[in-house]
Amino acid sequence: ELLSASDPEAALFGFDHDQLDVPLGVTRSTVGTDAVLADKAALAQTSFGQRDVRITPLQGAMIAAAVANQGTLMKPYLVQKELRPNLSVLTDTQPKQFSQVIDPSQDEDLKAMMRAVVASTEGTGKSANITDIPGVTVGGKTGTADTGIFKNGKQTPPHAWFTGYALQGGNPKIAVAVLIENGGVDGNETTGGLAAAPVAKAVMEAYLKSGAGH
Repeated sequence: ELLSASDPEAALFGFDHDQLDVPLGVTRSTVGTDAVLADKAALAQTSFGQRDVRITPLQGAMIAAAVANQGTLMKPYLVQKELRPNLSVLTDTQPKQFSQVIDPSQDEDLKAMMRAVVASTEGTGKSANITDIPGVTVGGKTGTADTGIFKNGKQTPPHAWFTGYALQGGNPKIAVAVLIENGGVDGNETTGGLAAAPVAKAVMEAYLKSGAGH
């Protein structure tokens, strides 16, 4: 049983949606079944990413991109252009909106919170902050995801996550999601910031310095 009307906001973000085609089919992300979400304790756990939540890095990047883009979620795609042997354009992929997930005014509040995660000296994602490129601001969210996989009676190390975006002059330029499998430390909720955030910074910085974002 897939999520239906139990959480329409999650569905707007693409959770439990028909398999995305980019054009390769990609694994569906889920927040759990209707039966799980009907349990109040399970719903509380789900709200901060525990319980039966399963999310792909692509989905994480899509969420960050939507926040950067005034709450508008775009459909991801893999191929920008196909060229003929003479290098003329055969097909050119045009951006398509997936959904409007957040009201723009609420999105500004979320941007401010994600900015604080990176810009605050106490923020768990401060290792993703970019300070050497004029006009760039970064927002993000760190995560430490339990695997639920046990070996010899002990759970394997959690995954380290960071998902975020970079704006330049207030305009969205790039969104990323970094997952370091088993890169976390049990009981340490800052792992995503320590392990994954620096990787995200390196990727975003390289992209912006390449001029691709202009």
